[in-house]
Amino acid sequence: MKSSTAAALGLSLALSFAALPLAQAQAAGSSKPEATGLAAGSVDSEQVYAPYGRGDQTLSLAAGVDVPLFISVPANSSSTSASTLYSGGLFSFSYQYFLNGGLAIGGTIDGAFNGVIDGSTLFVAPLSFRTAYWWTLGSFELCAAVEGGAYLWSLDYSGTSNVGVDPFAKAGGGVYWRVSRGWSVGLQSYFWFLPEIKTSGVTQLNAYSGFLEVAVAAFYHL
Repeated sequence: MKSSTAAALGLSLALSFAALPLAQAQAAGSSKPEATGLAAGSVDSEQVYAPYGRGDQTLSLAAGVDVPLFISVPANSSSTSASTLYSGGLFSFSYQYFLNGGLAIGGTIDGAFNGVIDGSTLFVAPLSFRTAYWWTLGSFELCAAVEGGAYLWSLDYSGTSNVGVDPFAKAGGGVYWRVSRGWSVGLQSYFWFLPEIKTSGVTQLNAYSGFLEVAVAAFYHL
């Protein structure tokens, strides 16, 4: 009996030692997918919400309203309000290239139209160079930007069009939500400064106008 018991114990120990490497391999195999999943999740999260880096690019589309704030003609003090213009609609297309962490440069094409109380229609189409800085807060992105360039304007009344080109500037920013790896959507607001410089005729009647842009924008991350 004693020899049989000793033999059984010896056989059990031998089988236990033989099974130990297999059990360790199975345990390692079962934990590997979880670790891989965690790593993949963290990588995806970083790709979606990571700050911008050098070489990143975006395209954006925006649509909203523009509200006339003032129209100033220094040579004619009686014309210093925006009451002659109605609020209108606007749209824009923008491209950005990131130089480093949050600094981006690019360009914007805008278009805006407003009705005038005399029945005419004012259309402006600015083309500007853009410099912007971006921050990220979790799923949100914040932007502050300044732009400068020129705008084409057209004033149509009774079938007659007056057309001109003048300097243009705007400044502002927006708050956007990163809804996916490829898209961000949000609200933006900019102040537009549109001087009208007379180069002929009554040159002292230069005009300076200010508009407020409030728009919904969508950014596509290339």
